[in-house]
Amino acid sequence: MRTDVNGNVYVTSIVGRTNLQIADKPKTTYSTFGLNNMVVAAFSCEGNYKWSKVIGGYYDANTLYAAADGQRNVYIAGYVVPTGNNVSPSPHFDSDVILPSSPNNSNTFKQLLFLIKYDSEGNYQVAPFAATSRCK
Repeated sequence: MRTDVNGNVYVTSIVGRTNLQIADKPKTTYSTFGLNNMVVAAFSCEGNYKWSKVIGGYYDANTLYAAADGQRNVYIAGYVVPTGNNVSPSPHFDSDVILPSSPNNSNTFKQLLFLIKYDSEGNYQVAPFAATSRCK
């Protein structure tokens, strides 16, 4: 959990893959084989729901770190497990970014770690930086 300079609160959590609701709003999850998706949710300093994003894919996703800066942006670092060819769904950063897949014997699109930035209203600001896997 982090707060920004205006007192907005950002929460990250591992969530299941079925029947997800945040502040009574149904949310789409992406995990099919894995058990976990990750959610980033924002609340005003009064505790009112502002926005949320679900990160996940065919396998698991998890958050490692959340931070806020002085310009009311939030940064989320974590990992997603990449998918091979013809495995769906690919890792999603909500509807903002969907990573492509590639054959299992290729290192292309095998992102694992990510760093993504949203503004205080939940608008996507920067494409995920992703460290690629060296495994084949």
